[in-house]
Amino acid sequence: MPGAPSSLNDRLLALVKENVQYLLMAFFWWRSTPMLAPMIPYAIFAFFNSLNYARTNIIPAFFPAPPAGTTDPTYNQVVAISRKIQVWTEKNHAAAMAFVAYVEVVGVMGSLIFGAITFQSSFLSPIVYANFLRFRYFFSLHTRSAFALIRARLDNLIVPQGGNPSIPPFVAQAYTTVRGAITRFGQAAVQQPAAGAHARAQ
Repeated sequence: MPGAPSSLNDRLLALVKENVQYLLMAFFWWRSTPMLAPMIPYAIFAFFNSLNYARTNIIPAFFPAPPAGTTDPTYNQVVAISRKIQVWTEKNHAAAMAFVAYVEVVGVMGSLIFGAITFQSSFLSPIVYANFLRFRYFFSLHTRSAFALIRARLDNLIVPQGGNPSIPPFVAQAYTTVRGAITRFGQAAVQQPAAGAHARAQ
């Protein structure tokens, strides 16, 4: 069937789209131990999506444009409010997504690791979420920036140039080993989609 590979590629691409990733994670959270941290990204996404939906669908439905050649002061006020909503969301969206990425990398993963080592949640949770973050690292500039910021801060604290006499050598070595393992794990997400894109181009 000539169309089968293309259809399969389309289905695989759909699985890595942002909304699908978060939908799959939502099912996972639904079946997992309740935690507060994973709800923060969803709440922020829901807030911005609600504002956008209200601006593009609800407001026009309740306040339609007046007939051509007529004026409506109420409609003009509504348009001004809609415009303010648009400007505010566009201005704050990037900062909000950067905050979400930082929460996902530090807050959510930190909570999952802590829950696993204290037997409050499944040991499977950090593993599943690590794979989610690996996909986010490839598809989200904000996630890559969050990882870069965290690495820079930890490098400056644990293995700064010239060394840190207050950090025992075995701690610095352990950090370097873990950092390398995480880097290799993340690079696999970059290499695999890139290889797939190259294969489709040929």
